[in-house]
This record gives sequence, structure tokens and C-alpha cells, in this order.
Amino acid sequence: MGKRAHQVAHISFEIDDSELTFALVPGQAVHAKDRKPLFSGIITDDMPDELEQLALRLRLLKANEREQKQ
Repeated sequence: MGKRAHQVAHISFEIDDSELTFALVPGQAVHAKDRKPLFSGIITDDMPDELEQLALRLRLLKANEREQKQ
């Protein structure tokens, strides 16, 4: 499959399916030299659950924000 990028705000999560690795890249950097990975690593068994927990936390924050505005 190769590499795929998933944009999250101003960061791209680049996933390498064949190597089971990821890199965090500044997705909106103006200059190509600034688009180098900020961090990279292997995809661990715990990462899917950890990312789901983060997604849930962000959903709850946004829901709370909407409730506060009402």
C-alpha cells in the first residue's frame, strides 16, 4: 500500500503501511525544507486505542463548548 497522509489541523500524520511506521509532518509549512518530520516512530499495538481516547476527549471538549454557548 505504501505511504498515506492524514491531515489533522496543521499536522499531517504520514502512515507507512508496509513499514508500520508513522511521521508527524507540519502540513501547512510554506517552505519544503520545513515539511520534514517533527517526529517519527513505529506504530505500536496501543496506538489505535490511545488515538481513540484522544478523539473522544476532543469530541467531549467541543460538545462542552457548544453547551456553554447555549
